[in-house]
Amino acid sequence: MGNWEWGIGKKFLPHLPHLPRSPAPLLPSPQSPVISLPKMHTTEFDTSLPSIRQVQNLIKQTAVVELKLITGDVLTGRVLWQDPQCLCIADENSQQTTIWKQAIAYIKPKVS
Repeated sequence: MGNWEWGIGKKFLPHLPHLPRSPAPLLPSPQSPVISLPKMHTTEFDTSLPSIRQVQNLIKQTAVVELKLITGDVLTGRVLWQDPQCLCIADENSQQTTIWKQAIAYIKPKVS
């Protein structure tokens, strides 16, 4: 007897008589329909947004920026990268800090 008769079917699932009496094959048969899994959603930058373009320009220019957080703290450094949620700046000692964009009050080029 298979697993169905000994444990799964009669003992644990007696209330499901509509289930097949043999377990489903582990590998699809040639007659099986092809099932496509949904692709993982990737978030890309919307480069039509001026804020995205402005930060990208600051990265390209390697400009020193002043970044004020909503806590009132002010950070100074060069923007290294941005993603949809964060950006990273490096200070004069090359210390990198990742900042959540929602914590930023403003970002502007530092005036010498």
